[in-house]
Amino acid sequence: MKRNLAIAIFVISILLFGWGAAQAQWAPSEDVVLFIHGSPGSGTDMVARAIIRTVNDNKLLPVTLQGENMAGGQGGKARAALVRKKGNPHYLMTYAPSHMTVMLRTGGQTKHEDFTPVVNFAVDVNVFAVRADSPYKSFKDVIEIAKTKPGTFTVATSLPGAIDSLTCYLIEDAIGGGAQIKQVPMQASAKAVIALLGGHVDATLCNPGEIIPQVEAGKARILAIMAEERHSDFPGVPSSQEFGIDVAIYSFRGFVMGPDVPDEAVAYMEGVFRKAYETETFQKFIKDQGLTPYLMDRKKFKAYLDKTNKNFAKILNEKGFIEKK
Repeated sequence: MKRNLAIAIFVISILLFGWGAAQAQWAPSEDVVLFIHGSPGSGTDMVARAIIRTVNDNKLLPVTLQGENMAGGQGGKARAALVRKKGNPHYLMTYAPSHMTVMLRTGGQTKHEDFTPVVNFAVDVNVFAVRADSPYKSFKDVIEIAKTKPGTFTVATSLPGAIDSLTCYLIEDAIGGGAQIKQVPMQASAKAVIALLGGHVDATLCNPGEIIPQVEAGKARILAIMAEERHSDFPGVPSSQEFGIDVAIYSFRGFVMGPDVPDEAVAYMEGVFRKAYETETFQKFIKDQGLTPYLMDRKKFKAYLDKTNKNFAKILNEKGFIEKK
């Protein structure tokens, strides 16, 4: 009898208010935790913290949104922690291209399909930066030394096979003629910037938000943006396309849940994050960080991720990064 009454109420709610209203009955019953796979100060961490502040300051949840940094294992620590929360929608994780490339390369215990896309906020370009006192004044100088003195020009990257690493290989391919750039993996993008400023490498590939403070402080210069065209926030910086380097890989900035979570919970959290995205505060943050705003709902984000995962698999296979079992 009680079961029939519950079903009747559910059906009536759909008839009167639509499916969305029936789904909206779900709400978090405890604090929501966001696992941040990047170290403090990284681009991933900055975006996550901005969303956390926006959600909590505007009371967009009936509970608190907490952030927990889980750097380590090339993102594996955060991935494993989220998969262990299978079916629990009170846990999310920051999701970026590095997760995909690592899982594809290593074939570890987690895979792309284990995660449930919730929302994407923005996309990030990669910028090629040097110290302010660097003898390399133009990206053309980098192209020249990569051709004439292969392997002598050093670039700090985060992880082997990560987006910045793949970008380096694609730059080499675009230059051609046996061009070679020596990569120095630093295990984290924030550490790559530190290595650049310390004079340990000639350049770094990173997201704008990670290098802008150093540029504004007069400690670094951006030689090129790895994109088809110039960025509106850096109109004076040429795109790689202007040097004949057709390389453009973008980093998405989104959140996912673990496997087997209720769709109504995903829809609820998507709505919360959409409201956060639309606030003036977060829009200003996006602009200040040099990000390109790109809101994707859970369905569009899933389609985008599935396609991107296939593209990454192709590139990694071609470069010999997929570990053979």
